[in-house]
Amino acid sequence: MANRKYFLYLDEMLANLQNNQDYFSLAGFIVSETERDILDAKIKALKDEHSVKIIHWTELRRFKKEWQAKSKNGIKNFLEDFIKIIDETDMTVLASMYNEKLITETLKSTKWLSHRHVYCMKKIFENFFIFLNKENSNYDNVEGYITVESSSVDEELKKLFHSVLILYHNKD
Repeated sequence: MANRKYFLYLDEMLANLQNNQDYFSLAGFIVSETERDILDAKIKALKDEHSVKIIHWTELRRFKKEWQAKSKNGIKNFLEDFIKIIDETDMTVLASMYNEKLITETLKSTKWLSHRHVYCMKKIFENFFIFLNKENSNYDNVEGYITVESSSVDEELKKLFHSVLILYHNKD
């Protein structure tokens, strides 16, 4: 029997959304291989229909390049179509938020956990592994894959990512 594959796509939301807060969030979604293929086709059609090359919230929010040429109505129509795709997709959403002040006061003795990326990754991975375990009991032979979006490769982040994976691997 072929393995059933699930893909977890993650992206971060940086801190300081408001000047008086220091929050960091890591969030993403899980889709099956079949649903991923359907989603890929829908996103490609959406990009073609709206003449968009890149769908990335940072570019849209900052109104960069290709978005500058679009009318408010064009952007509104794109967002409505994008939201419709999300609503139609069978996915599980995972998210973790880090409040630096709260975490550093609570976890004084475990410094590595006070790093925002590690803290959030640990929580996300725990829930992804729970999801995979549940799916494995239903289907057998389940595989999980993780993709973390990053506009620049940060060596420290890569090391932290691998340290969290090693932590979970060594628990077995």
